[in-house]
Amino acid sequence: MLKTKLIKDRPELKEITLGTEIEPTKANNKRLCLSVPEVAKMLGISRGLAYRLARSGKLPAIRFGHRLLIPKVALERMLNQSQDISNLPGG
Repeated sequence: MLKTKLIKDRPELKEITLGTEIEPTKANNKRLCLSVPEVAKMLGISRGLAYRLARSGKLPAIRFGHRLLIPKVALERMLNQSQDISNLPGG
């Protein structure tokens, strides 16, 4: 089981798994969602691949009109789950 801690200065997050928090920048510190290009840069993948993953549902995304946004909490949860899977025997 992974350890969690309470984030006091980020009310939108009640708990977060230690070691997986996305570093806030001045621009996205208060925002609940990130753009697909921002997430692509954070993950070290191309913008095109990030859009393909978002459209296919492999990257958690919500659509506002023509715009795709990635909720920070959903992204962190996805990354935490991928760590859990990689820690399983044979994973």
